[in-house]
Amino acid sequence: MWRVLPPNSMLFKTRRRADGRGAVNRSRAHQRDSRARKIAERSGADANGHFHSELLPAFVTPTAILVSTGMALLIALTFGAQWDTYLRFRYGGSFGLADPLFGADVGFYVFRLPYYELLQGSLLVLTIRAARASSAANSS
Repeated sequence: MWRVLPPNSMLFKTRRRADGRGAVNRSRAHQRDSRARKIAERSGADANGHFHSELLPAFVTPTAILVSTGMALLIALTFGAQWDTYLRFRYGGSFGLADPLFGADVGFYVFRLPYYELLQGSLLVLTIRAARASSAANSS
């Protein structure tokens, strides 16, 4: 079924030229590492992808953690209370009866529309809170 390859298998080696001077092409891991280094350099991190904490003010990290945790809890509590709306959206079906005004199936209004309204309201609240937090951070 599954076969474990030893570390010295061709999976972990690069192909060499016939004269033995070097690799024909770089391994995928090396290409991935070089791309990660380039992205890290552009974003202000070092070669290992770590940001230097001395470049940031001391209050940024605890504040960011608290704000992120608070927003995550708010969203989790909002969606946790509406779990049945998600289940109706996910597993709801069709009634086979069309709405006379718009022509949509009645199942849309029973199963899909409440979830879309929940998403719209949650994203609106998130946007307003982010705007308030941004204006509060930039005003001081």
